[in-house]
Amino acid sequence: MSANQNYVPVGDGNFGVEETEQVNTSPPTTAFNLPENVLAPLAYLFGFPSAVLLLVVEKNSEYVRFHAWQSAIMNLMLFAIYILVTFLSFLSGIVSIAVFFLYVYTIYRAFKDAPSQTLFKLPIIGQIAENQVYGTNSLPF
Repeated sequence: MSANQNYVPVGDGNFGVEETEQVNTSPPTTAFNLPENVLAPLAYLFGFPSAVLLLVVEKNSEYVRFHAWQSAIMNLMLFAIYILVTFLSFLSGIVSIAVFFLYVYTIYRAFKDAPSQTLFKLPIIGQIAENQVYGTNSLPF
């Protein structure tokens, strides 16, 4: 490029967006003023208490509420499985490792899928959680 040439930008770089249109670049608001990619993984990170806290407080984000429901149901089912497995000591180590990886993966997916609002649904549990958030089932929170 020679010294005499100047670069002149054409438009503002937003292809397909008229100048009068407003582009919403702000993250969706949540009750905690945190982005969804932070709150959704928190539903899994601290287990049942954080899931219930998010269910009670968070009313703005359906994405966060879905993950809070899924986490709460998952934690209740895992608690029941742990009670059953305690009688079979040879399985407790294997189940603990599997549960650890389940937690890591659900936290990762809740974080990664937040910008696109894609719901990562666990088998059976995910459908129940989705019905609670988007369907006709309703519990008090």
